[in-house]
Formats: sequence, structure tokens, C-alpha cells
Amino acid sequence: MPPEIPPPGPPVSPIASLDDPRVLQILSTEHWSLLSSRSLAYNEAFTRGGMFLSFRRALERASCSTGSPLPAG
Repeated sequence: MPPEIPPPGPPVSPIASLDDPRVLQILSTEHWSLLSSRSLAYNEAFTRGGMFLSFRRALERASCSTGSPLPAG
């Protein structure tokens, strides 16, 4: 015997004006989502930049100890 499907609820009306209380919830959710995405992008960029500088510094130290010149790139 298949499970019973509950009856559908009342229809949801579309948002027609900014006076609708759902507008604040939608905008605040979008705001925090964008802040989170920006923070993740900044963290990723700074982490990659820091790793690049660390590897470059290690390469400089290694080349100083061996006496070979660094690549220009």
C-alpha cells in the first residue's frame, strides 16, 4: 500500500511590494550569503598569495646556498 500524500497547503502569493514581511528575510539571507562568498574569496586569494611568497622565499634561500641564480619569473 503506497503512503498517503498530504493535501497541498494554501497557495503562496507572490511578493507584490516591499511592505511584505518576507522581503526582509529574503534580502538579509542574500546579504549574508554574499558576505560569506566574499570572505571565502578573500581568504583563498590571501592564502594563495602567502603560499607563493613562502615558496619564492624558500627558492631564494636555496639558490643563495647553492650559488645558482634565480629565474626571472
